[in-house]
Amino acid sequence: KKCYLCTSFFGEKVSHWIIIKLSGIKNFQEQVQKNSFRLDLKLDFMLNFDESGLDPQILKAIAELGFETPTPIQAKAIPTILNSGQDMIALAQTGTGKTAAFGLPVIQQVDYSKFFVQGIILCPTRELCLQITADLKRFSKYLPKLEVVPVYGGTDIRAQIKQLRDGCQIVVGTP
Repeated sequence: KKCYLCTSFFGEKVSHWIIIKLSGIKNFQEQVQKNSFRLDLKLDFMLNFDESGLDPQILKAIAELGFETPTPIQAKAIPTILNSGQDMIALAQTGTGKTAAFGLPVIQQVDYSKFFVQGIILCPTRELCLQITADLKRFSKYLPKLEVVPVYGGTDIRAQIKQLRDGCQIVVGTP
């Protein structure tokens, strides 16, 4: 599975897109800019995290973080990502819980017994890369075998290569 958090600038408007397992979509940026992108996907919906299908260990961690009711993006994205197996593009304002919307299902779908990369999250800045890494680690704190590694510029690449060689399931990086 691949997951991307993209930031686009249209004039003065900043848009953040969650793109899950995107494949086979040509001229994506052009279609988005023309506002003509359409994806036929039936969205599932959940009213609370207990009906999300998430692992009880994940639910325990997010409850401790104060997650009570999913935000609209989480209520639609989490069950859809978990159940559809299709590509998904979602758009939501800053501060609406997009990291949990894509991060919780990515964590859920990882096979913890296998230490190879199963999820890649791309983000536009080092700061966002580190923030998403920290959030994923908080969401998965009761899943001790989950390894999330940030990969970004401006720091010792040898340490990052060592972390990747030691094994991880999720890589969060900058292009």
